[in-house]
Amino acid sequence: MHLRASIGVATAVSSAMTADMLLRDADMAMYAAKGTDVRIELFEERLRSKAIARINHEQELTRALDRDELELHYQPLASLTEGSDRPVEFEALVRWRHPERGLLLPGAFIPLAEESGLIAAVDRWVLERACADVAGIPHGGAKVWVNMSLRSLSELRLVEHVEMSLARAGVPATSLGLELTERAVGEGGEQMRKVVERLRGLGVELATDDFGTGYSSLSSLIERPVDVLKIDRSFVSTLPSTESVAVVRAIVAMAAALGLDTVAEGVEEDIQLTALAELGCDRVQGFLLAWPMNLAALIQYYADLLRTGEVSR
Repeated sequence: MHLRASIGVATAVSSAMTADMLLRDADMAMYAAKGTDVRIELFEERLRSKAIARINHEQELTRALDRDELELHYQPLASLTEGSDRPVEFEALVRWRHPERGLLLPGAFIPLAEESGLIAAVDRWVLERACADVAGIPHGGAKVWVNMSLRSLSELRLVEHVEMSLARAGVPATSLGLELTERAVGEGGEQMRKVVERLRGLGVELATDDFGTGYSSLSSLIERPVDVLKIDRSFVSTLPSTESVAVVRAIVAMAAALGLDTVAEGVEEDIQLTALAELGCDRVQGFLLAWPMNLAALIQYYADLLRTGEVSR
């Protein structure tokens, strides 16, 4: 075992400082040291301001959940397979309608939710809202994909939340798919394996998100089987370069050998779409096809698709 220590140092700047105050400052410095290579940090006043700001942001996010300030936008997936009988699919993307800062994208608050432990509550909210929204899509046959954090996937209670959300919305398990990060697939332990098995037993499809970025292994795909590999946008953005073509071709071939589907993320140019079709990718999503949209716009999108077989970009 290799152990390392993170050390926070604080000094009394006046005789008015108490032992509790010194310990508090040293504690702030210690947490700051965790994020450095040196792992020893001397307390500075800026650390107090940073800690106070973080506490305020955590409280704001907690209130956001209570006040229903979060909302979902949806980005459709398009099939590249002729004659595909798959349902219309879309990915649920969470946003925060902050009362002062406006509409915030996930990068502005999901890391905070993960650090503070609020991510499980956010995941539950997204899961319940997405199931309720997919139930409101006219004519049925739609499928929503929801991102799940490693923390949520490591809890057996997730299966209960999934069952409850589906039951409340009155939709079958085939209307829901869960996206797992490569880290979750690669690092999840025995507990996560049980969760994955029970989710698959319900009929919920699973996807590995951002595949190819370095966390997954072939053994993890076999031990924790998923249904879909989502090819990371970093490979799609440089298509049709020789290197990216080689990587995408390899992922598509591996997925086919394992009986998995492929979805390419971040498609923004026609040349990328053409290359993916030639490489045999099953489905795509990105700004070229559709920007994330609210539920009302998604319903109209779906209606256009049913009426004409295609939608305007």
